[in-house]
Amino acid sequence: MDVHVGQLRKKLGEPELIQTIPKIGYRLEDTE
Repeated sequence: MDVHVGQLRKKLGEPELIQTIPKIGYRLEDTE
């Protein structure tokens, strides 16, 4: 899962868009 999220971050070009929440999972953050 970590590798897949890392690849998504590279493709999106905005690494802060996908936030890692420890012991819970991931969250998409709206930057606008």
